Amino acid sequence: MYNSWYSLALQRPVPTTWETVALMKESWDPQSPMCLFKHYFYNLVHPSEVHLYQRPANQDETLWNEAQKANPNPKCMVPVLAVGFDDIKKRTEQQEMQALAHKAKLEEIADKIKKLQEKHSLDTLVKMKEYKRRHMDLAHRVLQLMKQVQVLRNKGYSIRPEEEALKTRLENLHLELRKPSQYRSRLHELWSQVQMLKNTRRSNSKGNWEFEVSDEEQLANIEKVLAEQQAGLAHVMEVLQKDLKAVTIMSRSLAEGNNSNSA
Repeated sequence: MYNSWYSLALQRPVPTTWETVALMKESWDPQSPMCLFKHYFYNLVHPSEVHLYQRPANQDETLWNEAQKANPNPKCMVPVLAVGFDDIKKRTEQQEMQALAHKAKLEEIADKIKKLQEKHSLDTLVKMKEYKRRHMDLAHRVLQLMKQVQVLRNKGYSIRPEEEALKTRLENLHLELRKPSQYRSRLHELWSQVQMLKNTRRSNSKGNWEFEVSDEEQLANIEKVLAEQQAGLAHVMEVLQKDLKAVTIMSRSLAEGNNSNSA
């Protein structure tokens, strides 16, 4: 057996140097079927187009089947053969171009979002404020209409006890607010104290004399609270005046109705 194996080894031709160089060249040549630098990548396609990608005639069937088995998602990915460094370079360039396209699209979307935000700030918010103002105006007009309807509906009827009690309560509140020694004078007094504290702070800053007062933030908070209270009281007085006017009209209408009934 050893002699027969040795005889076969002697009969096998030894490749020459040129043959070795030629084999190495074929291994590096992308155009050669013997090229060793081959690798299958996977492209993402639409699921309805997967069946269109079949094995090219110049590719090895065994390698193609192995690539199909290793496909991470056969429903939307197809194998693509890259041979040599040129194909890898082309694929890298295509990926860079796709990344730039994605970046440009994202910038376009960001620009659209910015324009929509500007439109929202300049147009939508302004319209919303205008609609709110119109809504308040319409609500006020409806309230006035309801008041007139209520007066006409109750014309000729006597005032109920709960309505008389409400009228008395509103009149008392109006008198309390109009008293000079009540809320309005108290607000003016507090406002004067705030102004005095501000003047004291200015004198202290000039170095004339020292006096410990609250900081500017506390003074601003006091001033804000007083301004809100003053505005609230003014609104209450306005509402009371309107309600008293409505009650007066209702009383007058009821009195006229009673007189006409007695006549």
